[in-house]
Amino acid sequence: MDGKRIVFLLGLVLIVGCSVQNYRIERRNLSCSEANALAHDTLVRQDYEIVSFDPATEGKGGTIEALRDTALERRRGKLEISCGPTTVLDPVEGRWYRPGRDKEFSRDMYYALLAGLDDRQRTRAGAVLDRGIRGPNARGEAGDAAGTLGRTLTPLDSAETMRLVGLDLEHYGLLAVRVAVVNGTAEGYLLKTEQVALFGGAGEVVPVRSSELAPRLLQAPAGDGDGRAKLSVLDVPIMVETLSEQLLSSGHIAAGDARSGLLYFPAGRYDGGRVPLVNQKNKKTDEGMVQF
Repeated sequence: MDGKRIVFLLGLVLIVGCSVQNYRIERRNLSCSEANALAHDTLVRQDYEIVSFDPATEGKGGTIEALRDTALERRRGKLEISCGPTTVLDPVEGRWYRPGRDKEFSRDMYYALLAGLDDRQRTRAGAVLDRGIRGPNARGEAGDAAGTLGRTLTPLDSAETMRLVGLDLEHYGLLAVRVAVVNGTAEGYLLKTEQVALFGGAGEVVPVRSSELAPRLLQAPAGDGDGRAKLSVLDVPIMVETLSEQLLSSGHIAAGDARSGLLYFPAGRYDGGRVPLVNQKNKKTDEGMVQF
């Protein structure tokens, strides 16, 4: 085999072996208006000037183009937005007017958008209450009490758990779900996190497994590093403490108050769940069914 052919084959192997990172973000609980606002605000926070903005609507995709022009760099990029049953945010490859830097726009915007989504989930309960409306996933009613109860359940993907705790929790057989509860009523409610559950596709009810973090982390197979490494007996208590810092706690939620945090479940595909709340006045339980 001649030298040119060898060089060609080696180049082909390198091209095939290097997979292209997909920076699309897909969410089932993100409305058109929320996606438009997230895209706009993320670009502005990254010091971009908005060049053009065609907002997405149901059935029609949107685009937002932006430019960052400083003494050190001139960078241009575009975000494509589509919304429906699943909303998609896609940072299209931008143009960076310096050699070898074109690939960084999508990557940087991907992580900036994830950070914005996480901030949105952390503050959504309070924002829902402040605006006097219910969250898009809220299904619970407050019975005879004035106002409403709002609940959201938001599963976190591998990229989000990597950013939050440095682990790809799916590799360890775990699914992290951000739970937010807003008490917009005039009465107090009790939340017991051990009663929160998810619904599987076959109708099974899957209880929370936050108390089983240590054995699940220990039993995970060896991975390829980058958040999937085999954890030692000494590493596990440290990671359990890190994961526990994010936990949603049980307790009383006073009128006009809100509470949010993470709960951990076995990894899998789910259709929704329930977040029961007990009215402290009449002791009735509001089951609080939530769909993903």
